[in-house]
Amino acid sequence: MQAGIKLPSRAEQTQRPHLLVPPPEGEQPNFRRALMIFEEVYGPDRPRVAETLNNLARLKEDTFAFEEAAQLYCQAVHKLLRVYGSDHPTVIRVQANLMRCQAKLSSDN
Repeated sequence: MQAGIKLPSRAEQTQRPHLLVPPPEGEQPNFRRALMIFEEVYGPDRPRVAETLNNLARLKEDTFAFEEAAQLYCQAVHKLLRVYGSDHPTVIRVQANLMRCQAKLSSDN
């Protein structure tokens, strides 16, 4: 086992059995860096930025940081709605991600 990697508890494994080992610690800075670059290059309200927010939110969700994940999903949904409108498949997918995360948040409380 690598130093610094914390395995999920038995309760967490039961809740999310597919998640045996959390993503490596190094992935979050990579997504954050990509987000900064995309915001600079494409502008803050572009679909690429929203997709990166969605990916970062998924990473947060996979590490059981549901509140932060929900906030990131929310940002992604708002950006995508401005660009595509409510009927676009990408908007619908990210909204579903947000709802799934919010359900996990409410079940934790």
